[in-house]
Amino acid sequence: MALMNLKYWPNVFNILRLVDGLGFDYLYVVSKRLHGLKSKTARALTEGNLPWGRVKLEHPPTEGYNSVLFDIYEDAEDLETFVWPDNPLLVLGAEDWGVPSGLSGRRVRIPMKGNFRCINVACAAGIAMYDFVRKQAG
Repeated sequence: MALMNLKYWPNVFNILRLVDGLGFDYLYVVSKRLHGLKSKTARALTEGNLPWGRVKLEHPPTEGYNSVLFDIYEDAEDLETFVWPDNPLLVLGAEDWGVPSGLSGRRVRIPMKGNFRCINVACAAGIAMYDFVRKQAG
């Protein structure tokens, strides 16, 4: 799982809990926009002192992985019918910008039934990770 240019620490921590709870290997956090490191947990994250040991503050490796980019792309594959590739690297973008342009990979969207076209990045991460885990078990 990789988070690109997120702005808000609460989203990072919510996703970190999901990464741990669903058994993902690492959470890569790439962002110069995160600020407000006031909590003990936020400081521990940047100092590498969290008990999970799954956070890497660096760009994720691309070799050996198949990037799956989650955003509100009109031409994206629908998550309901999406078939996960081997060794996926789930990539989610900023709360306001989405996935940075220029990244390559399969583009996937979470189908939305209502008037809103997007959801909170932590919610999107949870849906994407759960879909991966569910389909791998099935």
